[in-house]
Amino acid sequence: MFVIRPADSLVRPNSVRVSLKPNPPASAQPLLKPGHAVQEASVAREIESSAELCLAALSAGLLTSVGQLSVALQDPQACFDLVLGIPYDARCMEVVRQLKQDASGHSVPFAVERFLALQACLVALPRLMQMSVPDSIKRQFCITCRDITSSLDRPDERLALESAAFAELAQIVTLRRLHAGELSFDVMRMPFAWLLKAHPLDLPGFLRELCFGMRGVWPVVMPHINYWRANQMFLRKREHDRAIWRIAQFVAEQPAIKGVAYSSWLFGVETGEESPHLRWLREFFAAENARIIDAGPALADAGFLVGNERRRQLYANGVFRPRETIVLWSRADILAWAHRHPEFADGVGVRAACPALKGAGGAHAQTPTRRWRSGRWTLIDCRRLLYYRPRPYIALVLALPALLGASAAGAIWSAAVMAPVFVALVACLWVFQYFFLQ
Repeated sequence: MFVIRPADSLVRPNSVRVSLKPNPPASAQPLLKPGHAVQEASVAREIESSAELCLAALSAGLLTSVGQLSVALQDPQACFDLVLGIPYDARCMEVVRQLKQDASGHSVPFAVERFLALQACLVALPRLMQMSVPDSIKRQFCITCRDITSSLDRPDERLALESAAFAELAQIVTLRRLHAGELSFDVMRMPFAWLLKAHPLDLPGFLRELCFGMRGVWPVVMPHINYWRANQMFLRKREHDRAIWRIAQFVAEQPAIKGVAYSSWLFGVETGEESPHLRWLREFFAAENARIIDAGPALADAGFLVGNERRRQLYANGVFRPRETIVLWSRADILAWAHRHPEFADGVGVRAACPALKGAGGAHAQTPTRRWRSGRWTLIDCRRLLYYRPRPYIALVLALPALLGASAAGAIWSAAVMAPVFVALVACLWVFQYFFLQ
């Protein structure tokens, strides 16, 4: 039995342990196609071939000198454990920085990062074969291995240690994050802090979806735009839908998964207005009965300024202000969508006759943009604290002031009023922080 998670001392905040059980019988896999046994054998060959590619790359003269920097680097398991700490464990990051410094005269660009990733792949590949994940996702891992082993003598900026792309690769090669093509995804607990970002009028619908649609906040699939997708310049609709189909296969094989929880500036109304070619992202989920919730102004480092000079200029001039948007898509709805769209299965080249849904006609279709939203009357901008340190934010903004107020009310009147005063203060502070601290 294997688990999609880092080591106990390196667990990422909000991550959850999801046991990947042995492959269930074919009758329990409604999205799998006939000939699964043949496909499994083919996947086994691909995994074996990927391991051979990794070994060949590591034994090539371009990378062999990296393995001589430390005795520990000659052990794939030790490298795997080191990569397991990237990017969240400061000790592991410092070790890799030291290795890079020792290899500063190496002629191969990002040689240390590439070496560590390949060693981690050697450990991950046998485990991957035993995991209860769709064959299509296993093949995407093999594609990543081929990507890392190709062009050893040419620089790939995605391998830079401090980059977000290498952080994602480190999670993929240690099986903390799974590669689905255009998207990658984690299995996590939905962050409680998301509720603080929603408009107070959206909270009832938000909670209703969690209670009766998704029926829980964990474990959920949390997708990300994949830095290691085939085409870095464009986000292609058909490949995005194919990645969603792979995720649906994963959800089908993991009965504990509640659904998909997605948060990104890409789904915002403002993004669709400034970049009409991205509008289909929001419309896709709206048409498939997903609940779409505005979650306030996006941080400047959210990614919308990367690779687009027009957006950077509009943002600098104050014209473009994208907003983070939360998408909640229940297990039942994602599986229903996948059953209606078998054309996105790997190897299917002809589009099926099933008609595609148009527009945003789902039960949770987008609501009109509100005039009074967070970001307009901000007194103190605490969004970065809310994003990266939600527990201190909740303690300082909600819990501590409400507790002090309730204690004061109890001292003035009686202990009987403390609980209702505490609840009332939390509600008032909740509204206050939405409009004036975000």
